[in-house]
Amino acid sequence: MYEKMDITPRKRTRIVAISQNISMLVRDIAADVGVGKSSVTRIKNQQNNFGTVSPKRKNKCGPKRKTTSRADKFLQRKSKLHSHKTSTDLL
Repeated sequence: MYEKMDITPRKRTRIVAISQNISMLVRDIAADVGVGKSSVTRIKNQQNNFGTVSPKRKNKCGPKRKTTSRADKFLQRKSKLHSHKTSTDLL
């Protein structure tokens, strides 16, 4: 299955602004903003029910890790033994 990405706060506010100020169908808003129809419906309902569109983050934004946690532990151990070397030299 695919990983779900966060909808940016800018897209969320754009969806709310379009839905409140312009009478467009959910399908048209989704095509305009570049998200799914269910996402538009969920954001509109969240705005109507709670008055906020703050995202529930999935923590998939940003650059991916360069090393695993296991490699980090290895580098920490080796760097204590060889303090003059860089991390690329230790690998």
